[in-house]
Amino acid sequence: MFDEAQIAYVKAGHDHEAVEVLKTLDEKAVAEHRYLDASYYFRLMGKNYIEMTSKEAGLKKKIEECLLKADLYYVYNSVYKYVIEPFTEKTFDVLCNMARYLLLSPKMPGISQVNILYTLIKLSVRNENYKTAREALGQLRIYRIPARFQNSIDMWSMEVKSKPYSDSDEFMPMCYSCGTSNPILAGHLCTHCNAPFVYSFLTFEVLPVLEFEISSDLSISEAKDLLKTESPIDEGDQYVNGLLSEYRSRNKSGLLQLGRQDLINLASNLTFVAEFPDPIGCKFYLKVIPEIPISQCDECKKLFHGDDYQMAVLQSGTCPVCRCKVHLYEPEYDEDDTETS
Repeated sequence: MFDEAQIAYVKAGHDHEAVEVLKTLDEKAVAEHRYLDASYYFRLMGKNYIEMTSKEAGLKKKIEECLLKADLYYVYNSVYKYVIEPFTEKTFDVLCNMARYLLLSPKMPGISQVNILYTLIKLSVRNENYKTAREALGQLRIYRIPARFQNSIDMWSMEVKSKPYSDSDEFMPMCYSCGTSNPILAGHLCTHCNAPFVYSFLTFEVLPVLEFEISSDLSISEAKDLLKTESPIDEGDQYVNGLLSEYRSRNKSGLLQLGRQDLINLASNLTFVAEFPDPIGCKFYLKVIPEIPISQCDECKKLFHGDDYQMAVLQSGTCPVCRCKVHLYEPEYDEDDTETS
């Protein structure tokens, strides 16, 4: 009923009424623990705000808040199901990555910090990440722990005290900008160069992808056109490595900044553009390891490991994040098929 009403309001051009219906749908979905639905409705609300004809003040902040909530409820759905259900479709490493991502992100209504910390502690102990487990146990002390968790928490508390205060190197996020391995709970930015991590939105591993900004003398449309041109340089990966080395020698922190000639020299298959209508704007990404396939959803602009994304799309026919229909392969037609008899 509410879904039909929202669609009707959109078709009639009643933007504010459509948003109010979506708010009701969001609240009901969160209250009923239907977090994937909540994610979908928040993403739809953000899209509605973008398409509003009357550009009211503070619209960008509302859109960013909707998209952030959409992301976090999408991630939390898997953690919540892991806590309450006996079986899970996600691997333990993915769930640990998801719990880490949520813990380092802003708190949202309906997202239990206890469930996040419980998951992170349990899987950190399993992976011998005892430093992370101890830090998460310390954060858990400020919350009321459900009785069903208490025995496990007590057991893990005793176990980690007898273990070294360290984490396994393989679980420490590596920055592909400066090459530094970061503490697991340090944040979404590299502690050394302050570059933001770019995550696969299926496994929540850090992708070999860097966000970059264009020089001030270039417009977004110019930059996009330059990225589409055929690169005159064959060794694209060596050029990227040279760019990073040169930039880091001059700038110890911040986003990589590329100019006109840099964009011309980059192979088009090494770059991704996440463009949204105003007032959100555009982000540019550079793949620094060409051999690793990376996929991007055309609708939500999220990035994924290529194989994981293809498998998810083959299973559902849609993007796993935004539910947009995806066609991995364009059908091929013979010339005879296009002729009418």
